[in-house]
Amino acid sequence: MVSYGGVIVGDESDSGANRKKRLALVTIAVLVPIVVTANWRIAAKAGYPPALSLLTIVSPLNIFMLLTFAFREWPIERELRLRRDAAREKPAA
Repeated sequence: MVSYGGVIVGDESDSGANRKKRLALVTIAVLVPIVVTANWRIAAKAGYPPALSLLTIVSPLNIFMLLTFAFREWPIERELRLRRDAAREKPAA
């Protein structure tokens, strides 16, 4: 490490830390839109409001969303069940 007029040159530990921070920010900037888009499509196909996918951005809420999708009856499943029940109750012609 060398100082030229008060400016420190050659501090390798700082540049490595900054590189890691930049890499982390770029990784997050790339992955967040991909994850939100994938969850948007899953929510829409399941019959939930697609805006629920925005909950994946907030850490504790994304776990809540995952558990909701995993263990609750999806609106599309509910609709299918109701249609099947209605078809069974119709008398055959």
